[in-house]
Amino acid sequence: MHRVAVVDCGTNTFNLLIADINDGKIRFRKRTKRVVKLGSAGIGNNFIGELPFERGISALKEYSDIIKKAKVDAVLAVATSAIRDAKNKNSFVKAAKNRCEINLKCISGEKEAALITKGVNSALKNDNKTSLILDIGGGSVEFIICKKGKILWKNSYRLGAARLIEAFPLKNKVSKSAEKKTEAHINSVIVDFFEAFNRYNPEQLIGSSGSFETFQSIISLKDGKQPNYRKEIQVLDVKKYKILHQELLNSTYEERLQMPGMLKMRADMIAAASIIVTFVLKKTKIKDIILSNYSLKEGVLFEYLQKNKLI
Repeated sequence: MHRVAVVDCGTNTFNLLIADINDGKIRFRKRTKRVVKLGSAGIGNNFIGELPFERGISALKEYSDIIKKAKVDAVLAVATSAIRDAKNKNSFVKAAKNRCEINLKCISGEKEAALITKGVNSALKNDNKTSLILDIGGGSVEFIICKKGKILWKNSYRLGAARLIEAFPLKNKVSKSAEKKTEAHINSVIVDFFEAFNRYNPEQLIGSSGSFETFQSIISLKDGKQPNYRKEIQVLDVKKYKILHQELLNSTYEERLQMPGMLKMRADMIAAASIIVTFVLKKTKIKDIILSNYSLKEGVLFEYLQKNKLI
């Protein structure tokens, strides 16, 4: 048996995944996340403030203790947008090593997109459709067009929800004016995506965990069903999602908090994430949304296992 720990240091959350691999079979032993909100002190300044810095290190200390007790064979720790873009990223990486004994690797937006694709495709398995994968983080958004596990085109944009709520009034009720300005900004940034879309014509949108899980949870509970967090792939009802989108834009932060299925950590950024998704749907005319519960951390795990011929 081989035991692996993956630490995914995102802008809003730090995730820990521990998996056992035995005779080529994977058993997920532990999944947990901690809210750190590294961009809360001003992500636009590309600097991790003192309080977010300490929240991040505190989470890594906790993970380090869990990893030691689990007696893992390998630790794979990656950092994305908020850390890789920060002026003080070296200080954070050094603190992670010296104070938490975790060797943190900052990965590029392109590498992040490739790993997300690997994670998503491990859940999709034999899907033959051309797909647009959308991964909405706090610092960046990854757009990936792929088919049968092969990446046809990818890009990472600094359009994360934390960046959008800092630039536009989206935390509470969103006015039509704020929505239009946000859409215009998104449109100006993702010009090359539209060129790629017209070239490859993806048939479906795959939402990679995060906000998409929250959309699905809220819709499921509205329908009187319990959300299924263990299912690798789920279909997101587009009509119900569009109704939810309007509800999110018309709700205050406090009202969003009261929505069954809403995570507190997402209530301030969920409207920004939904504007991105809805804008993409409007511009591309895609009619099918699939939720993948596998994302970056699973991609990191599968890449490691494949390289070491463990699966």
